[in-house]
Amino acid sequence: MRSATPLSRWAGLRLFLGDGRVEIDSNIVECAIRPLALNRINRSSLARTAAASIGR
Repeated sequence: MRSATPLSRWAGLRLFLGDGRVEIDSNIVECAIRPLALNRINRSSLARTAAASIGR
């Protein structure tokens, strides 16, 4: 059984190949959510550091 995924993405691939302005990655989205992810990681790290200093 063949997957339908390549056929469903054919129009997007043709657009990408035909127009040099179209980006293939999702860098815009990644840059938009990066601050949220970094803040979450930093808060988690600070909480662990604070908990470790209390436990000493």
